[in-house]
Amino acid sequence: IHNAFGTTVIHITHDLEEAYTLSSKIAVLIGGKIEQEAPKDEVFYNPRNRTVAAFMGFRNIFTGTVREIDSENNKMIIDLGNYQIITPSGNGVKIGEKTEFCVLPLEIKILREGREVRDSLKDNVFEGKIANVIPHGVSHTIYFKITGKGESQEKYDFEINLPYYNFVRLNLSVGSLIKVALRKNAIRVFPAEK
Repeated sequence: IHNAFGTTVIHITHDLEEAYTLSSKIAVLIGGKIEQEAPKDEVFYNPRNRTVAAFMGFRNIFTGTVREIDSENNKMIIDLGNYQIITPSGNGVKIGEKTEFCVLPLEIKILREGREVRDSLKDNVFEGKIANVIPHGVSHTIYFKITGKGESQEKYDFEINLPYYNFVRLNLSVGSLIKVALRKNAIRVFPAEK
């Protein structure tokens, strides 16, 4: 009907794939309140807050304290207690303030031994082990635990989504020691929710 008549259509769904495929603009309604309304790419890849990020499938959502801001180089260092993350500077947060940030599981890259690390990944490289793996047929969810310097008490630090063929090619399993990297520009920063 939309294609035939070009009229505005409001479609309500909880299916994120359906929402992305059918829409040009999305409004995320949670608890009777519109949390974010924007073009679909903006909502899917740049959530406004923790609530929208969780709803849109971001599994790596963190709260930390801003330690340093370098606006000239679009860089901010956030302290998470046991380790630090370098993110894009943003959203009006100041040094010493709490902030939240998130990264999609598919944006965390597993680094291959002996290969040079690309510049876009060099800021946030962590060594550790695979704490758990959940296969999904065409992909695997990997739970990564930082080991050594910066080790936390958590069961895992990052959730990573990896296509099946990469999982097999890299010969990964629970207990494998690996290095991972978070691409700085894939990290979304927003003010901490009160």
